[in-house]
Amino acid sequence: MRNNKLVKYLLMPGLLLGAAILISMDLDGKNEIALVTGMALLATAALIFFWRTKPYFEIVDDMLHVNGMFSARIPFRSITEIRRISQNELGKGTRLFGMSGGQYGLYNYKSIGYVVINCSDADKMVLIKTEHKQFIISPDDPEAFIRQFSKR
Repeated sequence: MRNNKLVKYLLMPGLLLGAAILISMDLDGKNEIALVTGMALLATAALIFFWRTKPYFEIVDDMLHVNGMFSARIPFRSITEIRRISQNELGKGTRLFGMSGGQYGLYNYKSIGYVVINCSDADKMVLIKTEHKQFIISPDDPEAFIRQFSKR
């Protein structure tokens, strides 16, 4: 269910809308059940959001599927380079859009330029350069991931 559009487009907005309605029902402080239920819905939405943001990566046919907060489908034919990269090699960067708690989003580094990062472990970073974009991901076993890609 990780890649289920139902969760993304129906369940999450529904939970957030329901939470907002229930919490607003307690503006006068007299409807504690609505407040507690609204807060529970809000907590459930937050848990689902964070569950869906942990990135995972799949090789499907001739494409690399990067799933998580910043998903991408990368055709193998467009990949020009794939290699390990360290935090030291990246140096200082600026987050242009995204969130912390790992590295997720669009960043700009002096060393490599603009890059989309979908990474939960800085010790396992893999740089993927394509014809038009760069990505950094963190597969569980970076060396095995690179070997698997190299076989194609």
